[in-house]
Amino acid sequence: MVNIRLTFYSRQALDSFQDFTNINMNVAVHTSEPFYNDPFRVQLVISNLLNYVGDQINPDKGNINLDVEIIDATNGVQIMFTDDGVGIKNEALNGLFELILSKGSAQDISLYLVKQAVENMNGTIDVTSIPDEGTSFNIFLPNNQPDVDANSTN
Repeated sequence: MVNIRLTFYSRQALDSFQDFTNINMNVAVHTSEPFYNDPFRVQLVISNLLNYVGDQINPDKGNINLDVEIIDATNGVQIMFTDDGVGIKNEALNGLFELILSKGSAQDISLYLVKQAVENMNGTIDVTSIPDEGTSFNIFLPNNQPDVDANSTN
Protein backbone atom coordinates (compact mmCIF):
# COMPACT_ATOMS: atom_id res chain seq x y z
CA MET A 1 0.00 0.00 0.00
CA VAL A 2 1.07 3.56 -0.67
CA ASN A 3 0.93 6.57 1.63
CA ILE A 4 -1.79 8.60 -0.08
CA ARG A 5 -1.79 12.37 0.02
CA LEU A 6 -5.57 12.70 0.23
CA THR A 7 -5.55 16.40 -0.54
CA PHE A 8 -3.67 15.74 -3.80
CA TYR A 9 -5.83 12.83 -4.97
CA SER A 10 -9.12 14.44 -4.04
CA ARG A 11 -8.09 17.74 -5.66
CA GLN A 12 -6.98 15.90 -8.81
CA ALA A 13 -10.37 14.19 -9.10
CA LEU A 14 -12.27 17.40 -8.33
CA ASP A 15 -10.27 19.48 -10.80
CA SER A 16 -11.56 17.33 -13.65
CA PHE A 17 -15.05 18.63 -12.83
CA GLN A 18 -14.34 22.35 -13.10
CA ASP A 19 -16.36 22.47 -16.31
CA PHE A 20 -19.52 21.73 -14.36
CA THR A 21 -20.48 25.33 -13.70
CA ASN A 22 -23.81 24.18 -12.24
CA ILE A 23 -22.12 22.29 -9.37
CA ASN A 24 -21.13 24.47 -6.42
CA MET A 25 -18.45 22.44 -4.62
CA ASN A 26 -17.29 22.99 -1.09
CA VAL A 27 -14.29 20.77 -0.30
CA ALA A 28 -12.61 20.28 3.07
CA VAL A 29 -9.79 17.83 3.75
CA HIS A 30 -8.92 17.58 7.45
CA THR A 31 -6.44 14.75 7.85
CA SER A 32 -3.28 14.70 9.89
CA GLU A 33 -2.35 11.02 9.96
CA PRO A 34 -0.54 9.28 7.09
CA PHE A 35 -3.08 7.26 5.11
CA TYR A 36 -2.09 4.06 3.32
CA ASN A 37 -4.36 2.53 0.72
CA ASP A 38 -4.76 2.14 -3.04
CA PRO A 39 -4.47 5.61 -4.68
CA PHE A 40 -6.08 4.45 -7.93
CA ARG A 41 -9.17 3.16 -6.13
CA VAL A 42 -9.43 6.26 -3.90
CA GLN A 43 -9.41 8.48 -6.98
CA LEU A 44 -11.90 6.14 -8.71
CA VAL A 45 -14.30 6.46 -5.76
CA ILE A 46 -14.15 10.26 -5.74
CA SER A 47 -14.40 10.61 -9.53
CA ASN A 48 -17.35 8.24 -9.88
CA LEU A 49 -19.27 9.83 -7.03
CA LEU A 50 -18.78 13.17 -8.77
CA ASN A 51 -20.13 11.62 -12.00
CA TYR A 52 -23.19 10.51 -10.09
CA VAL A 53 -23.73 13.89 -8.44
CA GLY A 54 -23.52 15.61 -11.83
CA ASP A 55 -26.60 13.63 -12.88
CA GLN A 56 -28.59 14.66 -9.79
CA ILE A 57 -29.13 18.35 -10.56
CA ASN A 58 -32.62 19.46 -9.71
CA PRO A 59 -34.03 21.00 -12.91
CA ASP A 60 -36.07 23.47 -10.83
CA LYS A 61 -32.89 24.84 -9.21
CA GLY A 62 -30.60 24.58 -12.23
CA ASN A 63 -27.59 23.80 -10.04
CA ILE A 64 -26.50 21.61 -7.17
CA ASN A 65 -24.53 22.25 -4.00
CA LEU A 66 -22.03 19.57 -3.07
CA ASP A 67 -20.07 19.33 0.16
CA VAL A 68 -17.11 16.94 0.19
CA GLU A 69 -15.40 16.39 3.52
CA ILE A 70 -12.50 14.04 4.24
CA ILE A 71 -11.55 13.60 7.89
CA ASP A 72 -9.46 11.32 10.06
CA ALA A 73 -11.40 8.44 11.61
CA THR A 74 -10.35 5.65 13.93
CA ASN A 75 -8.02 3.43 11.86
CA GLY A 76 -8.81 5.20 8.58
CA VAL A 77 -10.58 8.11 6.95
CA GLN A 78 -14.18 9.15 6.49
CA ILE A 79 -15.22 10.62 3.13
CA MET A 80 -18.59 12.35 3.06
CA PHE A 81 -20.42 13.58 -0.05
CA THR A 82 -23.58 15.57 0.61
CA ASP A 83 -25.66 17.23 -2.11
CA ASP A 84 -28.96 19.08 -2.39
CA GLY A 85 -29.99 17.45 -5.67
CA VAL A 86 -33.09 15.51 -6.58
CA GLY A 87 -32.52 12.82 -3.95
CA ILE A 88 -33.25 9.13 -4.29
CA LYS A 89 -36.61 7.49 -3.75
CA ASN A 90 -36.66 5.01 -0.84
CA GLU A 91 -37.53 2.07 -3.08
CA ALA A 92 -34.44 2.75 -5.23
CA LEU A 93 -31.96 2.78 -2.31
CA ASN A 94 -31.73 -1.03 -1.92
CA GLY A 95 -30.41 -1.67 -5.44
CA LEU A 96 -28.54 1.58 -5.81
CA PHE A 97 -25.08 0.02 -6.17
CA GLU A 98 -26.11 -2.82 -8.47
CA LEU A 99 -24.92 -2.89 -12.06
CA ILE A 100 -27.96 -2.59 -14.30
CA LEU A 101 -27.00 -3.67 -17.79
CA SER A 102 -30.40 -3.24 -19.39
CA LYS A 103 -30.04 0.53 -19.52
CA GLY A 104 -26.30 0.81 -18.97
CA SER A 105 -26.53 4.39 -17.76
CA ALA A 106 -23.36 6.05 -16.51
CA GLN A 107 -25.13 6.64 -13.19
CA ASP A 108 -25.60 2.93 -12.55
CA ILE A 109 -22.07 2.09 -13.63
CA SER A 110 -20.54 4.89 -11.53
CA LEU A 111 -22.16 3.75 -8.29
CA TYR A 112 -21.39 0.10 -9.01
CA LEU A 113 -17.70 1.00 -9.50
CA VAL A 114 -17.70 3.04 -6.29
CA LYS A 115 -19.11 0.15 -4.25
CA GLN A 116 -16.68 -2.36 -5.75
CA ALA A 117 -13.66 -0.09 -5.14
CA VAL A 118 -14.69 0.63 -1.54
CA GLU A 119 -15.18 -3.07 -0.80
CA ASN A 120 -11.85 -3.96 -2.48
CA MET A 121 -10.17 -1.55 -0.04
CA ASN A 122 -12.01 -3.24 2.87
CA GLY A 123 -14.12 -0.14 3.40
CA THR A 124 -17.82 0.56 3.79
CA ILE A 125 -20.27 2.89 2.11
CA ASP A 126 -23.68 4.04 3.34
CA VAL A 127 -26.20 6.27 1.65
CA THR A 128 -29.10 8.29 3.02
CA SER A 129 -31.44 10.34 0.88
CA ILE A 130 -34.59 12.40 0.98
CA PRO A 131 -36.40 12.76 -2.34
CA ASP A 132 -36.35 16.35 -3.66
CA GLU A 133 -33.90 17.38 -0.90
CA GLY A 134 -30.62 15.57 -1.48
CA THR A 135 -28.35 12.63 -0.83
CA SER A 136 -25.43 11.83 1.48
CA PHE A 137 -22.79 9.19 0.87
CA ASN A 138 -20.63 8.25 3.86
CA ILE A 139 -17.53 6.19 3.09
CA PHE A 140 -15.06 4.69 5.52
CA LEU A 141 -11.69 3.54 4.18
CA PRO A 142 -9.29 1.75 6.52
CA ASN A 143 -5.71 2.83 6.92
CA ASN A 144 -3.75 -0.14 5.63
CA GLN A 145 -0.47 1.09 7.03
CA PRO A 146 2.20 -1.56 6.59
CA ASP A 147 3.13 -3.42 9.73
CA VAL A 148 6.52 -2.50 11.12
CA ASP A 149 8.46 -5.52 12.25
CA ALA A 150 9.39 -4.77 15.85
CA ASN A 151 12.46 -6.99 15.59
CA SER A 152 13.89 -5.30 12.50
CA THR A 153 16.82 -2.92 12.68
CA ASN A 154 17.56 -0.14 10.26
